[in-house]
Amino acid sequence: MMNHFPIIIVLVTLVTCQSARLQAKHLAQIKEDSSLVMVHVLFRHGQRTPDVSTIYPKDPYRNETYYPYGLGSLTNEGKLTQYRIGGALRERYNDFLGSYTLNKVYTLTSPFKRTKISALLVLAALFPPVGIERWNHRLNWQPIDYDYNPRSEDLIFLHGINCQRYIDLSNEQLALAVDEGSFGNYQDIAEYLSYYSGWNASNPEVAFNIYAALLSEEEWGFELPEWTNVVYPEPLHTIAVQYLAETVKTDILKKLSGGFILRRIVEETSLKLEDSPTMTDRRINLYSGHDFTIIALLSALGVYKPHQPTYGSYVILEVHKIGNRHGIKVSFLSGLFDENAAPVAIAKLS
Repeated sequence: MMNHFPIIIVLVTLVTCQSARLQAKHLAQIKEDSSLVMVHVLFRHGQRTPDVSTIYPKDPYRNETYYPYGLGSLTNEGKLTQYRIGGALRERYNDFLGSYTLNKVYTLTSPFKRTKISALLVLAALFPPVGIERWNHRLNWQPIDYDYNPRSEDLIFLHGINCQRYIDLSNEQLALAVDEGSFGNYQDIAEYLSYYSGWNASNPEVAFNIYAALLSEEEWGFELPEWTNVVYPEPLHTIAVQYLAETVKTDILKKLSGGFILRRIVEETSLKLEDSPTMTDRRINLYSGHDFTIIALLSALGVYKPHQPTYGSYVILEVHKIGNRHGIKVSFLSGLFDENAAPVAIAKLS
């Protein structure tokens, strides 16, 4: 699946939960003889209303419209989260990026409203108009284009829908994990969830979706049904984390999930290093996706630690020229605005 990568890859893994100020400090730890060539950023969308795919048959709020946002859409808090990501990236890469030009940035999103709008908000903070770009002095914003693939064809973000081999193998892995007890006494939990939700919860994916529904409804301010007290937040949160881990458990699952986006990053980087005319001015690639997209990429890179990425989590891959070699520095940032957390691990460039 992967093309040959004609550069030296050096991984620096940061798993952080920190403010933009602290992020800038840790992300600045680069060797003095290095120079930044290109940046790739994959981010998860912001806080959202419940998605239609997670509304279970007996959900007491199944007929809610979530006005004015609608189902599966960013809330105002989610919009602010994404805008702050763009601001953090601007602070970090201000000198490298400069002002906006047509070919300096390329943005690809999954074909969902929340990821498209997330991309627009990141771009709004990353490239505010300056000078001649100010087309309206009462609006500090400029329109910047993005791309997305049709939902039925998207493999970069929607491998779990469009790659049948991945679907089959991940379901086999989940069934094996249930049999081996990786989800605890899941049979009893599945029976309980099936009774109260109206779904057949024998597959842990269903438990994951129920957890997502309850979480988003709670964030919206709804009072959850009394039956959920037995399973929410625990053990459903633990099951959700284990579910995500199982979907990238084997080498082939890693390739079939994260391989598509990693291949694109490799190809784009290779074109940049080869001075391809289409990439001469390119400085940054943005990818607007989901929690499972982040997990897929981290797993393909071999640096995933089981967890569920929070809203607004993002992965940065910096391409550097270090002496006469090129290398990539990989950082994962989660929980953007918690002042108290520190990096889990930092591996120095070699």
